[in-house]
Amino acid sequence: MLFYPDWQGANEGCLDDDCCKKFYEWDYYSCVGTTPALTHGEFYPEWSSTTSTCLNDGNIPTYMLNDQRWYLSTTLRQCCERHFYFNINACLGTSYGGTDKWYVKYQAMTCVQDCVGVSPCGV
Repeated sequence: MLFYPDWQGANEGCLDDDCCKKFYEWDYYSCVGTTPALTHGEFYPEWSSTTSTCLNDGNIPTYMLNDQRWYLSTTLRQCCERHFYFNINACLGTSYGGTDKWYVKYQAMTCVQDCVGVSPCGV
């Protein structure tokens, strides 16, 4: 028996697993109609919102299931560090409060404090 992808028909998939592996590797689990075991955690990056965040709501996009090692994480911190390292505090839901230490601000030729607020805070 010959199996082939049904790109335009009602099936929109294949009739056997080998066909799904060959023609629908990017969406394998939708093709075979199964959901894989979550072996690398349940936190995933949420890119469609305006904030940088990771979710653990059970609504993992299908394409992320195909490469769980990259997309999924076991903790929120791990997910944020991997996918939103450039804005990790927003991803974790924390705000930057500073260290309250002093440093030299050479452009202004003055010392400022690493804190959030009005002068002498430099952040």
